[in-house]
Amino acid sequence: MQKFLRDRKHLDFAKDYVSYSDEPRQHLAIAHPAILATFMGYLKFQLRKTNSEKEVFFRGQSKNYPTIVPSLLRGEDLEKINKLSKACMELKRRTKELFSAKRFQNETISNLFQHYGIKSQTLDLVDNLYIAIWFATNSWEKTQGFENLCTYKQSKEDFGWIYFMNVEGPRQMNSTEINYDEKFGGYCDLRKYHSSLSARLHCQHGITYFRDKGKKWTNENREFDDLIIATVKFPNSGEFRMNGTIFTKEFLFPNSEIDNTYKLLKKLKFTELLREIEEEYALEKHELGRIWNYNF
Repeated sequence: MQKFLRDRKHLDFAKDYVSYSDEPRQHLAIAHPAILATFMGYLKFQLRKTNSEKEVFFRGQSKNYPTIVPSLLRGEDLEKINKLSKACMELKRRTKELFSAKRFQNETISNLFQHYGIKSQTLDLVDNLYIAIWFATNSWEKTQGFENLCTYKQSKEDFGWIYFMNVEGPRQMNSTEINYDEKFGGYCDLRKYHSSLSARLHCQHGITYFRDKGKKWTNENREFDDLIIATVKFPNSGEFRMNGTIFTKEFLFPNSEIDNTYKLLKKLKFTELLREIEEEYALEKHELGRIWNYNF
């Protein structure tokens, strides 16, 4: 990040809109969208020369959290986290039995779960800077008074945050199957390996990353902060707002008339399966997540 600033010391325009800080984590404060885009390009260009087997993806968040941890692995109780992990594996196995559609047989169920509200061991990333900005400037909210209803609203935070993460590719992949569950890790471009019937994955330009966990999850391997190569904060202001149909909530989270996978996962038989597995593993209701309805 500091090298980016040094390389632009002769650009007066850039110096007016970007600065470096060590707190709360090392980051660049960028106040102009074009500078943010050039920083993205700078990282990709520099890292291409040093490691062609890795790729730079982005994660947009409305808050700068202390650590980056996949949804299923959060909390302080490691015994509970590993119990949840086993329950999630069982849910994936039985979901394949529940639905006969090929996409549930040939594609990673973890990626579907993560995008539709079920917790997983994978980390959401994107390779589209604009989508990262959208998630950095919009916040998820549960709709009060409704169990499974939620929405996204314009964030009230002063800044949005984007983490630039350098990840390796999958260790095993072929045209029909990707196996991350136990022995393999790496990133997956969901647009290449998931049916277009799972519309949400494509509208959001989804990438997921899974790390080989070994025998069990620990405080060391469940945190993904080591993948972060740069962090940017930017003002949550009009200059960074995404406008137009393509950046509406309705586009990024298509309804069940467009998204057939969403339609299938909303069926009662999947909800019953989810609750059945939570009961088998002595988990509280919704500890494995839920399929949300969106109040748009």
